[in-house]
Amino acid sequence: MIFFEVLNKDLFSCLPFITCLMYEICGTLMYFWI
Repeated sequence: MIFFEVLNKDLFSCLPFITCLMYEICGTLMYFWI
């Protein structure tokens, strides 16, 4: 249970970075697509 709580905290703290990274990747793909 404790392991999952720590994993959850790490996931939530990394979430903004992952979202930003995905946004950058999608933006780059759209740029090359058009």
